[in-house]
Amino acid sequence: MRAIPIAGFVSFLVTVGPLLLDFASSLFDSAENTSALGKATEEANKQIADEQAKMQTLFEQLKQTNAGSERRKELIDQINSTYGTTLQNLSDESAFASQLAGAYAQVNAQLEKKIKTEVFEEELTNLIKQEIALKQLLDDFESGKRARNNALSENASEQLLQVEKDKKEIFEALNELGSNVEQGKALGTREKVTIEEEVKTIETDKKTSDKKEKTAEQ
Repeated sequence: MRAIPIAGFVSFLVTVGPLLLDFASSLFDSAENTSALGKATEEANKQIADEQAKMQTLFEQLKQTNAGSERRKELIDQINSTYGTTLQNLSDESAFASQLAGAYAQVNAQLEKKIKTEVFEEELTNLIKQEIALKQLLDDFESGKRARNNALSENASEQLLQVEKDKKEIFEALNELGSNVEQGKALGTREKVTIEEEVKTIETDKKTSDKKEKTAEQ
């Protein structure tokens, strides 16, 4: 038996070692993240956190502004154009704070649903592509277009089962999000009406108070 030269063995390790480490790492990653829904949810949560931080920064800046200031108007316009809100530049600070709190809660909920839907749909597209490729590979084995390889065929079959399972979970998550969106729209409408009523009440009370003060002065 011919011995492998030490120099050749070292060279082999230097060349192949990193590949083996990468392969082992990918196996551990696969074992830890077997659920496509879990990985998609993790990615969505990261994006949600980033967007929530941006949104909160704008709302916090708006809270610190003074009534009637140009800065308040600029921030209101920016928030309304960015998030589709209908904030008004109210002179009464209590009414302004009420509408601000309602808008923040509504935007926050919509933001979470929007990002999750986008990420889940992207993951679903990837899964469908994988499903098509795996089915094509198995069909090629079956038809003889590709040389039969039992190990590869078995592995492809197992992967296909996992992809189909992942795809079903993503579909269910998207359906649940769609259901929640409809409920959220109804809830958001009720919240909007409640906030508007509260604002009107505060404004009416203020007008009544102003009239009483004028009458008392006379």
